[in-house]
Amino acid sequence: MFGETEYTTVTLPERGSVPATLVDRLAAVPGVDRAVGDRFLAVTAVSAPDVPATGHGWASAALAPYRTVAGTPPRSDGEIAVDARLLTGTGLAPGDTTEIITGGTGRTYRISGVVQADGAGASSGAALFFTDAHAARLDPRPGRFDAIGILAAPEADRSALLAGVREVTDEAEATAYIGDERGLTEQPEARTARDFTLQAGAAFGGYAAMIIVFVVTGTVGLSVRHRRRDLALLRAIAATPGQVRRMLLGEVGLLTLLAAVVGVPLGLFATGWIRDELVTRQFVPDGFTVRGGLLSGAAVTVAVAAVALASGWIAARRTTRIRPTEALGEAAVEW
Repeated sequence: MFGETEYTTVTLPERGSVPATLVDRLAAVPGVDRAVGDRFLAVTAVSAPDVPATGHGWASAALAPYRTVAGTPPRSDGEIAVDARLLTGTGLAPGDTTEIITGGTGRTYRISGVVQADGAGASSGAALFFTDAHAARLDPRPGRFDAIGILAAPEADRSALLAGVREVTDEAEATAYIGDERGLTEQPEARTARDFTLQAGAAFGGYAAMIIVFVVTGTVGLSVRHRRRDLALLRAIAATPGQVRRMLLGEVGLLTLLAAVVGVPLGLFATGWIRDELVTRQFVPDGFTVRGGLLSGAAVTVAVAAVALASGWIAARRTTRIRPTEALGEAAVEW
């Protein structure tokens, strides 16, 4: 308003895509054994409607990798190979037919085989595979892939391979993902969930830090003021300021460790509960995981201990500056 322009960055849920011609260019990079184009087709198995699934061309089964545990790969447009999780509790097996909804249309396919990927958990989506030609016809973006996977040759130089791949992708204005970042190409919604949790966590973490600073500082300061006469007596019997400060900091440190013993397990439990609630309310996808565990508990303990010790040092500093002669007057009791 009033002539001002505001800009907001919004992460869209739609996947990006790359031209199919990029597959051949990446396959020509030294050290690349195979470059495989992958399509992500929105599908629903009528026999297991509650299991999230995506459709792919059979060639991309090598990327997970998926292995055939029963039957054979699909060889015609009317056949599919399905993830074992899609058949759990359905009574279906290779040779049976099932209905798959994709692109708003239901089609009947024969199950040619069952596939399984090592390490695929219940939280990750299931997959089913069409023939490559049929998947291309079902894809609403012909001539493009959602992602391209690279399979390195056994004796390839990793650094040289990555440099060659990045050179090709930079020329094509595409993005190369390696390591754990590869999950963002399979589940781009995880990026939005990650940004949301980081922003929400930073907001609540900031409030918690402010509360800790004010509450701990005020509590420690009040405790020191209530014990001013006792501390003054220690100064009167030749206790040095450093000794008094170390005593106060030791007390604060012991209380911090006691709080960590109680708070860290409760915090870890609350973290898991909050994650489940976010999934239930569809703020984050089912496959979203929270990492940290004991390491995050140790980090929080160190942070709280630093705040508490700093608060204790500030509160004790004024008291320990009192001179022994003044301490005698502080310790005097009125009759």
